[in-house]
Amino acid sequence: MHNKFRIEISDQQIEPEKNIEIDRNLFQKSKPTIRIYRWKGPVISIGCAQDENEFRSFIKQGYKVVKRLSSGFAVEHKDDICFSIIFPKNTDGFNKIKQTLLKIQLGIKEALKDYIELKLNLKEPTKYSKFCFTTSSKYDLISNKGKVSGVAFYRSNKAIIYQGTINLNSIKIPFKKIAKLLIKNWTKNIKLSKFNL
Repeated sequence: MHNKFRIEISDQQIEPEKNIEIDRNLFQKSKPTIRIYRWKGPVISIGCAQDENEFRSFIKQGYKVVKRLSSGFAVEHKDDICFSIIFPKNTDGFNKIKQTLLKIQLGIKEALKDYIELKLNLKEPTKYSKFCFTTSSKYDLISNKGKVSGVAFYRSNKAIIYQGTINLNSIKIPFKKIAKLLIKNWTKNIKLSKFNL
């Protein structure tokens, strides 16, 4: 049986709480979806295991702090593009997490190859930070200027969601173009089944 993936691409800046609500609803319904979106800032999204109290100083500066479904560390959303990919149970994306993480990142690497040289980091960090982009973890994409993309996940007994961020600070490419390139390369690398466009 083929699962049809729904594609949602929005280049409008979305309120933080709304982004969280959209992902949570799709995840709870186990809907196979690729969502590419942006945030209305200033905003910091934190991993599901992080404590919001650690970010009070940012709230005082006017940031909104919201908690993602996935694990990982805090991300200050500025010049970035974000994505959520949801696989229902009994799919390779649900059962083969390591392989799927790699395929997501390799799809990004291929999509951006004409704009920036990236390599896949295969080393575990010697120390961690509460902010995602100050540390390069295993399977992150990095350039000579630092980390460019990271992905985290959360799995229930019905579905898994992969959530990631691509830092566009040094990449001059329109949102819609990068979104199309991502879809094209994820279709090839992850071998996603039929899409419901």
